[in-house]
Amino acid sequence: MAHPRVRTWLAALASAALAVGAVGAPSLAGSSHRASGPPIPVGFMGPFTGFISFDGPDELTGVKAAVAEINAAGGVLGRPLQVFQADSASDPVDAVPAFRKLLSVDHIVAEFGPTSNAGPALIPIATKAQVPIFIQGGTTALNHETDPYFFRTTPADSVQGTAMAYWAIHEHWMTAALVFTTASSAQTLVAPIEQAYQRHGGKILANIAVVPQASSYRSEVLRLVQAKPQVVFYQLDPQTAGTFFSEVNQLGFDAQTHWIGSNIESTTDVYKAVGAKTATTNNYMTNGALENDPAATVFNTWNKKVNHLSAPANLAPEEYDAVIVAALAMDLAGTTKGSVWVKDVTRVSNPPGIPVYSYAQGLKLLREGKKINYQGAASTVDFNQWHNVVGPFSVYVWGPNEQLKAIATIPDTALEKF
Repeated sequence: MAHPRVRTWLAALASAALAVGAVGAPSLAGSSHRASGPPIPVGFMGPFTGFISFDGPDELTGVKAAVAEINAAGGVLGRPLQVFQADSASDPVDAVPAFRKLLSVDHIVAEFGPTSNAGPALIPIATKAQVPIFIQGGTTALNHETDPYFFRTTPADSVQGTAMAYWAIHEHWMTAALVFTTASSAQTLVAPIEQAYQRHGGKILANIAVVPQASSYRSEVLRLVQAKPQVVFYQLDPQTAGTFFSEVNQLGFDAQTHWIGSNIESTTDVYKAVGAKTATTNNYMTNGALENDPAATVFNTWNKKVNHLSAPANLAPEEYDAVIVAALAMDLAGTTKGSVWVKDVTRVSNPPGIPVYSYAQGLKLLREGKKINYQGAASTVDFNQWHNVVGPFSVYVWGPNEQLKAIATIPDTALEKF
């Protein structure tokens, strides 16, 4: 069993004014106030080791951006947020003791970041401790979760899979194969893709499950070549993708079909693993839409300022939204006690209310006694009865210098009807 690596950091920024220049975006000029008082401890649990170790650092950038924005605006209830970090090691067996330490030693009042493989095991522990938990990852096992302390700011795999099928049908690619690792977080995409794709006339020619990080996938690639699909739906972790597509390239199959990957494939980790030629050859990815959205503009500004990134990392906008919503809920409740502010999460994020696109904007209106409706960087953050959110999604391709380019957006209304 891996020993979790736990670190702490306190995100604080100078109180320089910040103005966001997009039309319709909220102005943050004059909103900076130095937070004071004892820090409020919150937790971040991510995979920094194990087979999805690329996810932890990516998600953390979203948390850091949100915490910096919140603390620069005066903090929560006038106090800065302090983040205590733990490694899930990509395994619920390791995640449970690491999470218990966050609760018993660090005394966190909110938990962010657990992914599909570890998150479900932590929900009952968080509930017993009365600590709201915001999970990232699309496992369909949480589609109808009724635990009041659970929230998810990433759309379910049933929605992601529908978006992937939607794009294939839109492009008239009517024969397909599926290539997903045997990891549960990948396999939950298979059924939604099959159902949506076949419902609209698509035909599945092969369904290939691959063991992660094997030394060769030649037999699996040969099965694809023999099936001759017009499109391949896939989700592979970086190491697996590097080996798999190396053998795809050797057979020249990357130029013979189209590829539609999940949000995992839109990470620079995968890009580097497969190489620029493969990443830019007939390759499409679906992920949350971030175009022309005021909250996305705010997020991108803080992401560049804090993380020095010009583009969002995987799941970073979703993490950012979770932290902003939790902070606004605590402000509305006037307390950091989870059993109280958990009821205010939907009150600051769901309609009706005045749309807000930043923490400072929402905090100002709350202080004026106004009802707000936070519109997020990754989605509208309108939680349904099971505390899940829906799209919209965009379709991306890789451009030069590892830059993602959106070529189409699929509205959440279209996905609901598809």
